[in-house]
Amino acid sequence: MERSKPIQGVHILFGWFKKEPGSLVWVIFCVTAIDVGLLGTNSIISTMECSREEALKAMEIAAKKLENRDFAGAKRIALKAQKLFPGLENISQLLTVCEVHCCAAVKINGETDWYGILQVETTADDMLLKKQYRKLALLLHPDKNKFVGAEAAFKLIGEAHMILTDKVNRSRHDSKRNSVIPKSAPKKRG
Repeated sequence: MERSKPIQGVHILFGWFKKEPGSLVWVIFCVTAIDVGLLGTNSIISTMECSREEALKAMEIAAKKLENRDFAGAKRIALKAQKLFPGLENISQLLTVCEVHCCAAVKINGETDWYGILQVETTADDMLLKKQYRKLALLLHPDKNKFVGAEAAFKLIGEAHMILTDKVNRSRHDSKRNSVIPKSAPKKRG
């Protein structure tokens, strides 16, 4: 008897959440209920389909944000899509386009953050730079990535790779990036 009360409580909650099958709360609850063993195999399949459909909708919204050059908004929505359904096709390509453009918008001492664009630390050696460039190039190549902004992102990583693998250009970039811009002293009124 004591055991049936918690199960009934779960069924009541499950029924309430089921009224909004597209909600993230419902999906998380279903997965939890599956882990506990309260739902059958059919529920697992419908939960996965629900997650996939929601992820596809989120990915469409992210793609529209890309078209409007809202890269930060597109990234936020794409991350939600990935969280809903991690195996979503082309989500890594979409996220990479967003990430490169978001990093390109960041300026450090007025300089483009080439390290951020390649998604490496400032201490990265030539081997790591080359490896990261190849990884990003495969994701962003215009022949394979048809998202808006992919071609521009591909050019950005190419420029970042070129600057950071050339010792003179990298040194010049690092010195500009790390320079402190002196503030002029406030004028005295008198």
